[in-house]
Amino acid sequence: MSIFKEGSPTQGSFKFSNNGRRAGFIDFVILTEINPIVDALGKEVFRNVDNIVTDIVQDYNKDNK
Repeated sequence: MSIFKEGSPTQGSFKFSNNGRRAGFIDFVILTEINPIVDALGKEVFRNVDNIVTDIVQDYNKDNK
């Protein structure tokens, strides 16, 4: 009945929470953790692209000497 009256999460459910959040935990994790993940992926992608471009330039220079 509490969920019917108050919705979910109920007001009393917050006393069982360690961090004061009972809903929206997925959004919280995405918002707080996504930036470091995107930064790490971006660095790896650009590092790999840089290596590929370097290899292409070296091959071109080697073939055109």
